[in-house]
Amino acid sequence: LQTAFVGPVGEGRMDVRVQLLRAGKSTRQVQATVTQQQGDAPQVAAVLLATFGAGRRNALERLSMPQPPEARAVDVA
Repeated sequence: LQTAFVGPVGEGRMDVRVQLLRAGKSTRQVQATVTQQQGDAPQVAAVLLATFGAGRRNALERLSMPQPPEARAVDVA
């Protein structure tokens, strides 16, 4: 989930518009825009972008990270 807070949200009504950007066999990208009326025009308060995916099998084996060497004391005298 990626969120951009564009401006403050004040008291009162706010609108949330959700748009499906893309839907494939195993993933979907969705965008939500939060707006609030300020004066004569709606102002964007936040934009959220999310990607949802279904689990799937793959042929890759899990890689493990090597352990770092153990820390040793350093003489600073």
